[in-house]
Amino acid sequence: MILNNVQKETIRQMDVGDNVTFGGGAAGMDDRYEVHRVTEGEYKVGKYALMICLKMDYVSSTEEVISFIERGF
Repeated sequence: MILNNVQKETIRQMDVGDNVTFGGGAAGMDDRYEVHRVTEGEYKVGKYALMICLKMDYVSSTEEVISFIERGF
């Protein structure tokens, strides 16, 4: 999934405790990506198909989150 500039900026502006979802059925896509900012230096990012988690990882920067999503994990 290629993120647009608004989606990338949304990730960059997340505060601790924030969650954001990209893709999924509502967006007409099979896969969904969920991002949770756990702490100042930790993000949890996951890829889901339906209700099944295909891949989840913890990363330390917004650029790693963006890379995870754009690579498809």
